[in-house]
Amino acid sequence: MTYLADDPRSALRTAGAAPSGRAGPVRPCQIAPFYEREPDFANGDGSRAWSVRGQNFVLLLDAVDGERTLTRSAQPDEWALLLADTGLRAVVRWGGGEHEVAPRSLTFIPAGDSEVRVSGSGRAVRVFTAVAEDL
Repeated sequence: MTYLADDPRSALRTAGAAPSGRAGPVRPCQIAPFYEREPDFANGDGSRAWSVRGQNFVLLLDAVDGERTLTRSAQPDEWALLLADTGLRAVVRWGGGEHEVAPRSLTFIPAGDSEVRVSGSGRAVRVFTAVAEDL
């Protein structure tokens, strides 16, 4: 596409071909079929959790039926909470405040101490960066 001379995009370089030998994925696709294996964590409250680690993230899948409290102490960076099902709600406590989280939503929780009380029935997905060394 050609831009007018006074358009800032006209100073951008045009994309060239990808360097040879670098086409394709860096690593092959990996799948973590949680439903095919036992949970990594069976908690005293009856909930179960599975985990998988990538090069730069950790994902935890919590199967909740009732109420479950998830706590993080001195979390070094933000993390994400995905409530995937309509039957699951949460209350997030962080920084002295309390925030209700609706079903089927994505919430980012800031660094530091936090507590998440999940209630109902469904799946909660937690995603952390590799900076969380305890996971």
